[in-house]
Amino acid sequence: MDKFFSEEELELLNKEIPGFQAMTSVSLDEAKQMLEVIRAPLPGHQIREISGANTRIDCGEELKLLLSKAREKVQGLLQAMHTYSQAEERGFTNWINKQLGKDEDCKTLLPLQFEQHELFSKVCNGIILCKMVNLVQPNTIHPNTISRGDKLKHIWN
Repeated sequence: MDKFFSEEELELLNKEIPGFQAMTSVSLDEAKQMLEVIRAPLPGHQIREISGANTRIDCGEELKLLLSKAREKVQGLLQAMHTYSQAEERGFTNWINKQLGKDEDCKTLLPLQFEQHELFSKVCNGIILCKMVNLVQPNTIHPNTISRGDKLKHIWN
């Protein structure tokens, strides 16, 4: 089970759930608690979907599937790992589509497709990020300072 968790997550789990590393299976409530401890919560209905009719989740492939459903890892700068839930990604994608869907500068980038995980690939040129900042705090970034055009490079490349 250790191979599914980072060192930090193992430390948190050992502290909050005594003896968790010796477990060969966990109840649905224990699985939910584990996900909350590692800050990757998952709604109960999704946990039940994975377990099917079972009342326990095997600490092998079923746990691996549960964890992959609960979080996505993005390789960040300096090789850091960032965790986020699919629910967060879906919510943020929907919010951007709703708020910026009619923006003329974003028309070639939107709508973002959640299923293709476009949230990260389409914000790379910075236009969506600048527009989001101005939505939250109007006039923070002057519109004339935003570089536009079809040939913009991704800011992380």
